[in-house]
Amino acid sequence: MPSFPVAPGGDEFMSLIQASVTAATWKGYDGSSPVVLLVGHSYICRAALRAENRPGGKNLGFSGTRVIWRGISGMRWLQVLPEVVRFSRAYDGPLVLVIHAGGNDLCQVRVAELISLIKSDMVRFPPFFMDLVIVWSELVPRLAWITGDIDKFLAEMKLKAKDCEFKDTEDLMLRDKIVFSITNPALKEKLLADSDLTLEKAVSDCRIKETTKAS
Repeated sequence: MPSFPVAPGGDEFMSLIQASVTAATWKGYDGSSPVVLLVGHSYICRAALRAENRPGGKNLGFSGTRVIWRGISGMRWLQVLPEVVRFSRAYDGPLVLVIHAGGNDLCQVRVAELISLIKSDMVRFPPFFMDLVIVWSELVPRLAWITGDIDKFLAEMKLKAKDCEFKDTEDLMLRDKIVFSITNPALKEKLLADSDLTLEKAVSDCRIKETTKAS
């Protein structure tokens, strides 16, 4: 089965999904296989693209089970429940719901408020489906967030990169670090949508955003 690099601990993550779609889990439903719905921000978007070009394809190698991707760049937690409700209008059978969201809310709302919101929504999901298994993909920890001077942030990242062996891929690694450290959802979505994004362009767009915000 292909790897699924959505968050640290990917092997354990895939094992949870695999265990959730076994026939034994759903034996009370005449052997009907559940649908797997993956909901989340840009990591889900990128994972879908990577899965498409790997053995097993976007169905992740599962047979008799349908895998559906609902990745939304810049997704905030408040968008998760509406997305699940929207899906339930077309399908209300047994479902494995994989959630990778909440990371874009950090530094935007208080952690206690975010935790409370997540817990509240978790108990709202089950009534929409015949039966439901929720697989939670933990928030990806970040060592730094861009909340101010992009040039200072880039300089710090370049110093850290000297200890790594990025070689010819250093600009790409720095570009991705910048994109995934941005706390502004609109700017992040814009950069993620640019298929030809370079490090220089990412830095330039961040500078423009800083200037606009300061004026």
